[in-house]
Amino acid sequence: MDYLLSLDAGGTKISVSSYSPEGTLLDNRRCTGRPFSTDYDEAVRLLIDAIDSCIHSSSGRCLFIAVGASGIRASGAAAGLEADLAARFHVPCRVVDDGVMALYANFNTADGILVISGTGSVCYGKKDGVCRSAGGWGLPLDDRGSGTWIALEAVRSLLARFDRGCPPTALDRAVMEHLSCERIFSIPYAVARLPKSELASLAPVVETAATGGDTEALTILENAGRALSELVLTVRTALRLHNAPVAVSGSILTRCLPVRQAMMKALDQEDVRLSLPPELAVFPLYKEVCDD
Repeated sequence: MDYLLSLDAGGTKISVSSYSPEGTLLDNRRCTGRPFSTDYDEAVRLLIDAIDSCIHSSSGRCLFIAVGASGIRASGAAAGLEADLAARFHVPCRVVDDGVMALYANFNTADGILVISGTGSVCYGKKDGVCRSAGGWGLPLDDRGSGTWIALEAVRSLLARFDRGCPPTALDRAVMEHLSCERIFSIPYAVARLPKSELASLAPVVETAATGGDTEALTILENAGRALSELVLTVRTALRLHNAPVAVSGSILTRCLPVRQAMMKALDQEDVRLSLPPELAVFPLYKEVCDD
């Protein structure tokens, strides 16, 4: 059976899916991955291994390979990798940033905006096949409205209250407990040692405090939503996409209602859609290649 191969290559894992041209999912597996921005050669090796494993275990003919690669934008190597994969596997290929992959999965060939907030944050937009992004520059430069940003805002709020001589709030105590800090002067060192993913795990602590009535925690979440709305507005303006639909992805926007509601209010957007699996981008990308 002929099939299309779609790979969502994240920083730590690769999701490999094969589909019939008619849209039936034939196989899905998970493989180890690496970010292309920091470990390009190893990321490429693991990507090729993932493609090999699927092709060798599949019956039929692979018609097309689509890859959404984390960090490929920073490496500037998408076109070269695309050509290398096409030559190696003797099939047409498209290699795009993983965010662009998700954009195509949600809107097919139509216009639309996708805003992502998890550990980090970024916004993508597409109009008439032209893609633009805002944000996504990482810490310490960016990641506004993300789980990491929410965590840092909670810590900054705690330290500011301490400087003013204010008694600790429920949120302050929860933050110190989460960081395993008995003394406030230990906090900067604890935060500096944490990787982004562990630091972002403070975001649910802030949400729990907000649900319990902590006004500062709620303000942090609402500010996160407004920060994400600014990313959307930047993309809207750049592409003149003022009436385009908006999709959301990432744990902060899909699970934390105060953030999503604040973003929608700031955008005057009555509804947003939850993001579809990025692997589904293989169909519009295949169509683009065939049309070309």
